Amino acid sequence: KAIGCFTEVIRFQREFAEARTTIGTAMPAQGRNEEAMQQFAEAIRIDPELLQAHSNLGVALFRAGKLDEAAARYAAVLKIKPDYVDARSNLAVVLSKQGKLDEASQQFAEAIRIAPNFADAQVGLGMILVGRGKLEQGIVHLARAAELRPDSPQFHYQLALALAQQPKWGEAIQHFHEAVRLQPDWSEALNRLAWILATHNDAKFRDGAESLRLAERVCDLTGRRHPIPLNTLAAAYAEVGRFEDAAIAARQALDLAAAAGQTGLANQIQTRLNLYRAGKTSHEIP
Repeated sequence: KAIGCFTEVIRFQREFAEARTTIGTAMPAQGRNEEAMQQFAEAIRIDPELLQAHSNLGVALFRAGKLDEAAARYAAVLKIKPDYVDARSNLAVVLSKQGKLDEASQQFAEAIRIAPNFADAQVGLGMILVGRGKLEQGIVHLARAAELRPDSPQFHYQLALALAQQPKWGEAIQHFHEAVRLQPDWSEALNRLAWILATHNDAKFRDGAESLRLAERVCDLTGRRHPIPLNTLAAAYAEVGRFEDAAIAARQALDLAAAAGQTGLANQIQTRLNLYRAGKTSHEIP
């Protein structure tokens, strides 16, 4: 609807840069990313200092995989307005994608200096630091991001992954739970939490019944067509003492892994299958 209205506007005012920006912003949702870039470029031609057009063009270029061009566009925005934190954070994301982690860290840090409560920059810098093994520093930023945006399942999930590496399992499990509470159909997070609750080597972190509930949910979501969720389901069955069901699920997982050529995974599943057939659970450090 917005596209139609503003298209009618620019029929009579072709040099209306803001209208072209609005049209371009609506187009990607319709799969029209190339057309969106054309609209943004035309808006910039009309008004070279229209920041929203520059920034949105950067997003569209990134979406199209044109990373160098996206970075250049964000740099152009920052030349006009150095304290534009959205553009600075987006530039950092592009640099991260290019493997330029030092530069990305600098951009995220500068965005945080300008706007300490900018959650996207906090989580971006936190993930880079964690990836580089600087867990304590990274967790500070990830925790701040989750505090600023408590409704973000992704932020809780990234914090949980980092806490698990320390390892601070109690806190990690809390944030995994929050991630799946906020996004109940997120298969990756559901499976990760279910696996921990079924297989952790420390009994105080296991919860067989909850693991089984989560694992069954993942298998429903994935149509029982993938070996990893079925492997998790098998472990959950074993944890609640349903070894026959565990063996059936593990056999299904094994067949799928073997058919997909996932030899390493198939070998791991076979080892656990042998345990289930013997009436034993499989516990490990996740």
